Amino acid sequence: MPSIIDSLTSLMSSIINAILSFFTSIFALFEGVISGILNLFSGAINAVGTTISGLAKTFGGLVNFVLSNIVIIGIAAAGFYLYQNYQAKNRGATTGKKVN
Repeated sequence: MPSIIDSLTSLMSSIINAILSFFTSIFALFEGVISGILNLFSGAINAVGTTISGLAKTFGGLVNFVLSNIVIIGIAAAGFYLYQNYQAKNRGATTGKKVN
């Protein structure tokens, strides 16, 4: 008699454990899907933040470069301006051939 009771107890325990495992698996599935969606949005927000930070650092480096080399850039711009004026003065008036 005790073996029948032990067998029935073991059977009921197995059925209950199977049902609990099923619901635990369903819960884990939903948790994984929700976690994946939240991680996707979090990653997108982090990517945008990193991009903006990188652009700010790049712009800061460019401003630093220009300010550090303002004299050289000014000399180059003045030289270009003077060269353009020199070229414009030396071209002279071009006369076209008279076409009848």
